[in-house]
Amino acid sequence: MSDAHQGETRQVLVGEYYSNILLVSRRNAPLTTVSDKRAQWYVERDLAEELTETERTEKFPRYSRVVRLKFKAKLEDKCDPFYHQIIETRCVVCGGKEGLTLHHVVPSVIRKWFPDEHKNHSHGWCVLLCERHHGKADEVAKEIHQKEITEMDKKISQVIKDLRDEWAQDFIKRNGGLENVKRLYKDKFLTLKPQHVPEGFLEDHNPRGPLQPNVWQKCLTKAASFLQSVFKSK
Repeated sequence: MSDAHQGETRQVLVGEYYSNILLVSRRNAPLTTVSDKRAQWYVERDLAEELTETERTEKFPRYSRVVRLKFKAKLEDKCDPFYHQIIETRCVVCGGKEGLTLHHVVPSVIRKWFPDEHKNHSHGWCVLLCERHHGKADEVAKEIHQKEITEMDKKISQVIKDLRDEWAQDFIKRNGGLENVKRLYKDKFLTLKPQHVPEGFLEDHNPRGPLQPNVWQKCLTKAASFLQSVFKSK
């Protein structure tokens, strides 16, 4: 049975997934939260500066770290409170903090066909789940599409089988017929130089195959005897 989430590896998260480092504009307008790595990238290139403890405490007491950009960012034109909320690193179902993995609410088998603007802005469609609830989330997602995928897999399997059957028949014709094909594979097998092939193997012993001359003679004799008896009876 196909698994719509197949191919999505569940990498257990280590440490805090949401760093909750606030990125603000030159005028201290909240823009978005970023990872520690991204914040450090801005600071090291002198594109941003970290707020002092005093300034951070006065203006953004909820955040443990705040970085202020030194240039006008595109985010300033479309600031959304959604992007600078503080999010805890925990399972969104039970609140557990052990064995967390990232779960895409819309599975990859569907999501990969989304337009780029939807795939590139999917932050809100990825949630953290513990191992137990990740498995359950996959199951409830499959309830939506698994029946259709299973039916499609059956059709695909039948198409593949038909194509292979057609190829095999064509292969026999292109290689000189049945006897030539059998000889071809036999010769290839014999390159292994087998020393213990039982007597009579790799030869045909089909009673319905081509009749040998002595067998033909016996058949003709029996046919002649049968015809003679028929005429005598008349």
